[in-house]
Amino acid sequence: MTSSVSASQPAKLSLMERLIGPYASPAEQWLSFGFSLMAGAVMALAIWLGQLDWHFWPAILAILLAMDIGGGIVSNACAGAKRWFHRQGINKRQHLIFIAFHGVQLGLFSWAFLDFDLSWLMAAWLWLMLAGTLILITPRYLQRPLAMALYMVSLMISFYWLTVPSALAWFLPLFYLKLLIAYLLNDVDISKEPTHD
Repeated sequence: MTSSVSASQPAKLSLMERLIGPYASPAEQWLSFGFSLMAGAVMALAIWLGQLDWHFWPAILAILLAMDIGGGIVSNACAGAKRWFHRQGINKRQHLIFIAFHGVQLGLFSWAFLDFDLSWLMAAWLWLMLAGTLILITPRYLQRPLAMALYMVSLMISFYWLTVPSALAWFLPLFYLKLLIAYLLNDVDISKEPTHD
């Protein structure tokens, strides 16, 4: 992928480029997809070894969620993804829409593993939106410390109130890490040409 892909040409981007950005280096691509596969493999191994007594579809969903979140944390933290998702023309509203759409993942999780607990779903989603909004409206120099503080609260909420089956205790902490820290924070100078030294 090269830096010659313009933000004004989204229709010409491949699925991979849309997921991790057209500026991702080969190393960033390998890291992103490698850790996605690794997270899915760990989940699949736990199921295969009989540690989790799930039917077919919940097992498949858990593997897919692990892959998406594991790969998403890594790819969203890469400089190439930062240059793409935080490029000129992308505003706060679009960032909020992006994280709001992840309510679908929360809904699938609630349906498969919590008997579709609507109160859990709404609380998890509303916290995501509140924390995301606070990060986005904060001056950039304070976004990182605020995001870390909000992520700390996310962990406490996850462990004490938004509880899930112990085999899936990783889900909300990694879900919030992917979106509040890896995705929303931008510490890359996107005005400079990407280099892959």
